Amino acid sequence: MKYACYYLFVLLWLAILISSGIFLFSRGFLLSRVSKTEVANCLHFSNSSLNESSVAEIFKDVNSSSNLCFPKKSKVVILVIDALKYDFGVYDENLVDPKPYQNKLRVIHELLELKPNRSRLLKFIADPPTTTLQRLKGLTTGSLPTFIDIGSNFASPEINEDNIIDQIIRHNLSMVFLGDSTWTDLYPNRFKRSYSYPSFDIFDLDTVDNKIKGNLPRELAKNDWDVLIAHFLGVDHCGHRYGPTHKEMERKLLEMDDVIRNVINQMDDDTTLLVIGDHGMTITGDHGGESSDEINALLFAHMKSKSFISDDYGSDKEAMQQIDLVPTLSTILGVPIPYSNLGLINYNVVPDISLPFMLQYQTLLIHSWHNAKQIFNYFYTYAMDNKRTFKLQDLNDMENKFIQLTHRANTIYNGDAFKSFVGDLNIELRGVLQTCRNVWVKFDPNQMKDGLLATFLPIFFMFLLIVNSKSKSFYQIFTGKVIFHIYALSIVSAGFGYRYHQMLYIELKSEVHGAIFCLMIVSTLILSYLVITNWENIAINWHESQKFQNIPTRLILIFAMGVFFSNSYIIEEQKILCYLLMGVIGILVLDIIKHCFRFDKKNKLKISSLFKSLSFKLALAGGMAIVLLRSSYNLFRCREEQTNCGDFQTSGNTVFRKGGRGNIYLLSVGATCLYTLSTRIYLKTCGNLTGHSLNVSFARYGPILAAICTSGHILLSNNSDIKIIKPSHVDALALVIYALFLLQVLILIISPLMVFVLPRINKQKQQLSVNSRENVVLELFKKIKNSYDETVEIGNGDEHIPVVYGLATVYSSIIISFGLFLTLLLITIQDPKSSVGIVICLAVAAITLVIHSILRFKTSSDFGK
Repeated sequence: MKYACYYLFVLLWLAILISSGIFLFSRGFLLSRVSKTEVANCLHFSNSSLNESSVAEIFKDVNSSSNLCFPKKSKVVILVIDALKYDFGVYDENLVDPKPYQNKLRVIHELLELKPNRSRLLKFIADPPTTTLQRLKGLTTGSLPTFIDIGSNFASPEINEDNIIDQIIRHNLSMVFLGDSTWTDLYPNRFKRSYSYPSFDIFDLDTVDNKIKGNLPRELAKNDWDVLIAHFLGVDHCGHRYGPTHKEMERKLLEMDDVIRNVINQMDDDTTLLVIGDHGMTITGDHGGESSDEINALLFAHMKSKSFISDDYGSDKEAMQQIDLVPTLSTILGVPIPYSNLGLINYNVVPDISLPFMLQYQTLLIHSWHNAKQIFNYFYTYAMDNKRTFKLQDLNDMENKFIQLTHRANTIYNGDAFKSFVGDLNIELRGVLQTCRNVWVKFDPNQMKDGLLATFLPIFFMFLLIVNSKSKSFYQIFTGKVIFHIYALSIVSAGFGYRYHQMLYIELKSEVHGAIFCLMIVSTLILSYLVITNWENIAINWHESQKFQNIPTRLILIFAMGVFFSNSYIIEEQKILCYLLMGVIGILVLDIIKHCFRFDKKNKLKISSLFKSLSFKLALAGGMAIVLLRSSYNLFRCREEQTNCGDFQTSGNTVFRKGGRGNIYLLSVGATCLYTLSTRIYLKTCGNLTGHSLNVSFARYGPILAAICTSGHILLSNNSDIKIIKPSHVDALALVIYALFLLQVLILIISPLMVFVLPRINKQKQQLSVNSRENVVLELFKKIKNSYDETVEIGNGDEHIPVVYGLATVYSSIIISFGLFLTLLLITIQDPKSSVGIVICLAVAAITLVIHSILRFKTSSDFGK
């Protein structure tokens, strides 16, 4: 018992070291941002409410008037051409032999030449990662994308931050959408009308675009919308499939040129057209990174009868950050700028619409100060709610500068003063953006390096100690005194790093970073000392151990580790890991055949005996596991960076096709019932469902009820055609499953064993209790043996030998019973289509464990000694 406690404390210490290293690495690599659910508001002013007295009242105190929203300036048509790189829209008349992507959007060049005051062409600069999903988040919220956006919508892609889409709807404006279904996934039930289509079939260049072109003219002819968005996919798919230098790219760009011309011809004079790309593409047609080819998209703006505001008011006339689109659209549509926005209004693409009794610079002053107050309010609120995210010195400097700008805002009395003010204001707001980028977008190499060291070094030294030491010497290395000093030194070093991290001569970002760094140094020194003092035993055991064994398995491990050091491996990670796992199972099957199959040349091999042999059954099970793994390829979900991918919801497989939605749910129900039935048959065969104890009774009837509720929840929660059943009744099925799971946990705590001792003939009930602090199987065996010895001593004969059901699976039966309820709970929580994948994972795991355990038994050299 004493040695077991020592072992537990050593494991706990190692777990703290490794988990601290992983935590530190994740803080530097998995950049996170907490989503704020606050919503921006403003006070609306109409043209009729503006007069000389009201305007004078507004400019008495600009700070108090910063929450004003002026009337809508125009309707907006947004044509999103996926992967529209800036170079695709630049016209060079000197090119003799243009490439397929050059000089194809001639309409942009023609309008810039004929109507320069009504047309604008800008670089539309994206923040990495340049994937469509993250770009759409930035284009609609005005915030910076990160690897982890911590919010309240864990199981849904729906955006819960304040955004321009919700602001438009909230202020009684209507929207129509056509194109990429990513929009309707992010913003379900927001659009007055939507025509959304899936986007993952990259080999299809025309279907989505043709459907948009078929519906777009009818929508433009209607007058019941304020914003119309059309997201074309053909250019992006052409880049992924062929690259930008293929003739197909020329065809798609000429097609987009016709689309832009037709929209301009059909839209009215009170509409602003914005043609944008969400990201660019490399020379090979890929995107997702931060190269200039990937981040430089295009923005083209045009109005038929009105001009845009000139570039004399601080806005960049060459380039525009993508997050600037959000406050710019808010200004055009007269809605509040979303709460989490970090972008600036770009007046180059804002229609020059005058307001009664207000000069142009006065209107722009209110817009700019509204933008500034919103950004500073968000920044400081976030900093106060998430302390230590930003440096205290940066916060103090920004606060002082903002106070100075607040005083200047009330002293603007002419256009020249406004130009000077807005220039300084934009510099400060860009400073806030850069501060946020340093925290949310840029990796922290110091934390990543220290995290890797804190994870790798303990594993390396413990590998030397444990693998190359005998079990008896392990307890001699980690004595009670050594463990006490380990914990004492670890606590002191972590406390020192936490308290004095700023005094050390290395860059430590926070108190936690300092604590983990000092803990890593001291722990590494302790482990190094233990390795050095026990080096003689380590060297002897190392020399006696068999080198170069299990070469295939080690190669597979190396390849699996390579997943994390190669972009192509990461992109196809699920297929590669499945392939490697199939290789491992294949090696296990070969080893089973090698050690279990015996062929006597003197006797003829009988087919019937072959089929009944253990090696054949295990080989058949291994083959089944490989088939299941291979079939799981149809269950993968496509990620944005996976170009050649068929999503199981939209692939050509008839079972998973969108049109066969009922087949998907029936297959999910079938997998759920098959798994429940298989586990019950196994437990019944092993004797674990014999008797009437609490756990046995619950394991006999509970899974049936849970499977029925799970199947009902799958079918009813995803069938909108059934109107009779209320949503609350469907939710009740899930609550029953939750209750059954909690009841299973409670029963395991009270009465975990699923064994039954056959009562004696005299009908006396056989009581069986064990001490949970010792080995359960060993104690059960001792009690049964004592019972047998007692019957022999009194001479009652063999009929009184105790018979125990479920003894062989006394451990596994508990895990299987608990795992059954846990699996049904996961199927209920997750998407119903994932139930097939969960069952496949469990089946493959069970087969692998059985094969591996039998192989270990067959190859053990000291078994029974």
